Amino acid sequence: MTRFAMAHLDGGQGLLKPATLGQMQTAQTDVGYGLGWRDTDLDGTRIVRHAGATPGFWAHLILVPSAGLGVIVLAGSYSPALDARLASIGFTITRLALGHSPHAAPPPDPLIRGTLSVLVALAGLLALTFINSAVRRSGRAPFWWATAWMAVAALAVAALPAAMGYSLP
Repeated sequence: MTRFAMAHLDGGQGLLKPATLGQMQTAQTDVGYGLGWRDTDLDGTRIVRHAGATPGFWAHLILVPSAGLGVIVLAGSYSPALDARLASIGFTITRLALGHSPHAAPPPDPLIRGTLSVLVALAGLLALTFINSAVRRSGRAPFWWATAWMAVAALAVAALPAAMGYSLP
């Protein structure tokens, strides 16, 4: 990633023509997207950036062509719930490198957090419903049945938040 960033900051380093590089890093649409790069500014300084993610991995490359600066952030975890916070790491490092003050990290997305809370509550309610049903049918819950459903509930309560990038607390 460092060599890739250096090639983009140093006129292509023989890999790309400078004109091609300039076209890649210049907005080609009204939404500020070039050929693979977002062309935008950070606190009044022009930056070009690209981020990518796959389950369990996230990467963000921010270039400041005027300063010859590249910031690379790699994370060994990812979920959509973490996207804004992970991106803010790169922006904070870039701000600090340019001599600016960092901004506060964005708050967690309330829609994702609310959805997660509802899913965890539903998983627990579902487990309790099945256990209650088993108790009514047999007068007592078979040990294996109650244990299995409690394991499902515990797994849902622990796994759903982890899948969304949150810890249980």
